Amino acid sequence: AMAARTSRLVVLVLGLLALADAGIGSPTTRPRKIRRLPRTRRIVTHDVPTYRDVGVGKRVLIVTTASLPWLTGTAINPLLRAAHLATTRDVTLMLPWVEPGKDQEKVYGTTPNRKETTASEKNNNDDGSTNNNNNPTAVTSFATREAHARYVLEWLATDGGLPEAASHLRIAFYDAKLHPPHNSLYPMGETCEMFDERTPVARYALTEAQDEHVPWVPSAVVLEEPEHLNWYAYRDGDRSAWRRFDNVVGVAHTNYARYALTERALPWPLGELVHPVAGPLKAVAALCFARWMCNAHCHRVIKLSATLPRLSNYDVVCNVHGVRDAFLAVGDDKAATTPFLTELFFSSAEDEAYEETLKRKTTKPRTNSSSGGIEALDDDDKDDSPAVVAHLAIADNRAEHLTAGAYFVGKMLWQKGLDRLCELLAKTSRDYYAGALPGGRFDVVGDGPDRAAIEARFRKAKVDARFLGCRDHALCTSYRVLVNPSVTEVLCTTVAEALAMGKWVIVPAHPSNEFFAQFPTCLTYRSAAEFARCYSRAISHEPPPLPRSLRYQLTWEAATRRFCAAAVSTHAIRRADQFAAYAHTRLGRGPLGDLIRSVAGAGPAIGRQSAYVKRARRKADQQAAKAPQEASTESPDTTTTRASTTTPADVSKEADRKTTPVAA
Repeated sequence: AMAARTSRLVVLVLGLLALADAGIGSPTTRPRKIRRLPRTRRIVTHDVPTYRDVGVGKRVLIVTTASLPWLTGTAINPLLRAAHLATTRDVTLMLPWVEPGKDQEKVYGTTPNRKETTASEKNNNDDGSTNNNNNPTAVTSFATREAHARYVLEWLATDGGLPEAASHLRIAFYDAKLHPPHNSLYPMGETCEMFDERTPVARYALTEAQDEHVPWVPSAVVLEEPEHLNWYAYRDGDRSAWRRFDNVVGVAHTNYARYALTERALPWPLGELVHPVAGPLKAVAALCFARWMCNAHCHRVIKLSATLPRLSNYDVVCNVHGVRDAFLAVGDDKAATTPFLTELFFSSAEDEAYEETLKRKTTKPRTNSSSGGIEALDDDDKDDSPAVVAHLAIADNRAEHLTAGAYFVGKMLWQKGLDRLCELLAKTSRDYYAGALPGGRFDVVGDGPDRAAIEARFRKAKVDARFLGCRDHALCTSYRVLVNPSVTEVLCTTVAEALAMGKWVIVPAHPSNEFFAQFPTCLTYRSAAEFARCYSRAISHEPPPLPRSLRYQLTWEAATRRFCAAAVSTHAIRRADQFAAYAHTRLGRGPLGDLIRSVAGAGPAIGRQSAYVKRARRKADQQAAKAPQEASTESPDTTTTRASTTTPADVSKEADRKTTPVAA
């Protein structure tokens, strides 16, 4: 027994010694520290980095939030972008379809494409001249989607000057409804869900023979205003995820956070009291929702200017807009007859040599020649030297392209900065010109929900201005100066159009105008005194012509090149953005999604998307059930006509169908 106990004690002691040697169990020894390598940041993604673009030969779907004849930037710019991409790609432009009725009248009824000059407008100008608006009144109501598509494509072929692109472009529609508080169109029902390998999509062309009604799946998607398209949209799980397509590019047009900051939540005067608190809260909410939508549905987000806040983890700043050839043609015609042309092509010695000859020849009466209607000189005074001919052409045509006066063009909304414009014009006329604006009356072109209040503000401030209503900007060729005081714009399209037409442009020094600051005819101001100085200089001097390099920057060819370069992405999608898409596509389903949308600001009319889809499907099923009944109740004459045009192949197919048993 003693030996056994001794042996166990020895084993225990040896075990303790072994543990102590290994550094385990001894209170006086500590485990040896292991030096770890620096921890690298791991990027958790749901996909691998891939190369995405909108290259030549791809199927491209462009979805926008407005359509002609609504003359707004989100209607014209996506259309022209689609037209220039359609020359080398299979492009479908998806437009909002508004049912005929009050909504269509509100959206299109007050925004004609071209306005016909009436008798009361012929003497509208102070000098008795007639405005160049002798075009027929545009169609503002459409009974069918096909008619709307034909109108847009015909406008593109005629007014847009792109007949070849119009023959290649296809147009599809999604249901939309007007939201009066925001004066915007929001999608109703399925949009993203329409494009799969089984669902036929109606795509309309310039002629009925080119229309298609077959499944069509895009390889690249361009979402014009991605936050607007997804805020209150219908969601149905993975089918509603835009990123299921290879490349999704969002183009941010509007600073919704800025609009929310200036928008009154309640009517006056209660709205003025709660605005200091409600305005910032609405702006923060709008920005958070915009970031959610962009991160959840886009591979790349293109911001038109640096004035926009960060919208996603995949932002890039690039101006991808251009102007129509009609505006560039106006600028080219004006540059060809401007006084600056003589300084470019003729030396001072040649000018002095021909000065007396030109003075004598331009004062003599001339008669129309028999060839082409060009005025001819007498035989004794005729001088066919190139310099004299060029000088005579400039002298004859210069008066046609002289401009005068200033104007503003845009939607009549307070967010466009019209209150600030009223203050600047009033201060300029009162403090510097004894109550009269230099250059005469100021014209305001456009229409909108705030027009009556804006007119009242101008009258109260005693600003000499007249409101001409809505008309195409391409017809405003007689003005010399465009004034745009807005700081809520991301990139003002009318400013680019005015620069292309060879006008002076007066804009505030703001990040949204950085692209335009490189043009010599763009004048920026930071105070009321600088505005008055710019206004006086521009109104009293003809603008110089643009250099060719800057003119090219305004074309849609250059804009399309910039867009294709900015749309390229090679990054992987983050796990957080994957979860954002999952949450949005799941929370928006069913009655719960309808409730969330309605409470979030859409209201029951637009928020009940799931109920709208159910009604649309029920209506489609009823129409499908009625189709066989209508076919069976056809008149005998129709049956006889069909029988007379039936081919032997059809007869054999009908016999096979009758003899083949059909399952119940």
